[in-house]
Amino acid sequence: MLIENLDCVDLPTSVLSCHDMSCCNSGHYDALNEYMAAITNACANACMKAVPRTSSQSLSVSERNEGLSEIEIVDNVEPYSDDDVPVHKKQRKMS
Repeated sequence: MLIENLDCVDLPTSVLSCHDMSCCNSGHYDALNEYMAAITNACANACMKAVPRTSSQSLSVSERNEGLSEIEIVDNVEPYSDDDVPVHKKQRKMS
């Protein structure tokens, strides 16, 4: 899907053939912005067609949050210590 969408995006050949490193041509600037927008739209359209979506009205709140109760919450995280630094970093500090 994405490849087909990107194949439809026209390359701004006038911009690509410009070799002026300090080009101030507003037409080139506009062409690059249009090119960027076309690529962005091609990606967004491919995502809209490829990623399954559900309506927020089709699921109740409890159904949408069903998996959240299975997540284990860790509340006893120990602070960082020098023992957590990998050995190769400790060796570098010693030299």
